[in-house]
Amino acid sequence: MTGAIATIPSTAKLTAARAVPAWLVSVLVGAVVFGVGAMIVDGLPVGAAHDDGMYVILGKALATGHGYRWLHVPGAPPATHFPPGYPAVLALLWWLFPAFPANVIVFKLANALFMGVAASGCFWLVRSRFEMSDVGAAGFAIVATLGIPTLTLSALVMSEPLFLALLLPTLLLAERVANDESNRIRDVVALALLIGVATLVRTHGIALIGAVALMLASRRRFRTAALFMAIVLVLLLPWQIWVATHAGVVPMTMRGNYESYSAWFSSGLKADGFALIVRTVPQTSRDIATMFEVFAAPGMPM
Repeated sequence: MTGAIATIPSTAKLTAARAVPAWLVSVLVGAVVFGVGAMIVDGLPVGAAHDDGMYVILGKALATGHGYRWLHVPGAPPATHFPPGYPAVLALLWWLFPAFPANVIVFKLANALFMGVAASGCFWLVRSRFEMSDVGAAGFAIVATLGIPTLTLSALVMSEPLFLALLLPTLLLAERVANDESNRIRDVVALALLIGVATLVRTHGIALIGAVALMLASRRRFRTAALFMAIVLVLLLPWQIWVATHAGVVPMTMRGNYESYSAWFSSGLKADGFALIVRTVPQTSRDIATMFEVFAAPGMPM
């Protein structure tokens, strides 16, 4: 009896010592991913990936008061190819660290930090939605964010890490809004703002807009869907007006890289019709398949 009484407190203490709060696990996951990303940051110049150089030019244009323009193109035409979210972040960093090209290191470290935030978000998402244990969710998040494609992007001045850092908490909030029949205005507004900001970082966010609107409509929550769409449209309308009013400002041969994809695709449809889609789908399907092959491969294929 005495031995049993002595054993129970010691076991409880051991269990308590082993227990680590979930928030601390998520911080450790983010720190590990940030640390690995920071280790591979280099001092090489931007421009090798093309888009990274364009992002830096736009960040400089905003930071130096030139507006959202292509400073390296004759006449500095207005920029409509990339939404302004990520260049605005670079502009803030440029303002804080104005010495170029030394500030490129800061831009790359910021992306490593965004990937660390994304890893923490991934931990919370799979822990909540897949009901993983803390250890399982931590392992999943680390592997997912330290794969070849994501790790490579975290060391470049590209917008994907910031978008991913915004996407994962957005998905968690979207699940909560979907399951909450009380239609709490605060959550709907927060979700609309997050998705609007994410879409201003990468246009891919438009898929989130459609998904949330369809989900709410399918559950006959039409007023909530209308409120959500109204907020998102208010956020995105200035950018769409900017794009529409500055179309055709660069020569035709440059528009694929310097103007909106939608205008570029529309001109292709006018020239080639449905044949353009027939040729495009097989090529993009192969490209997508190759991306998944690289992500899942134990080594880099040829």
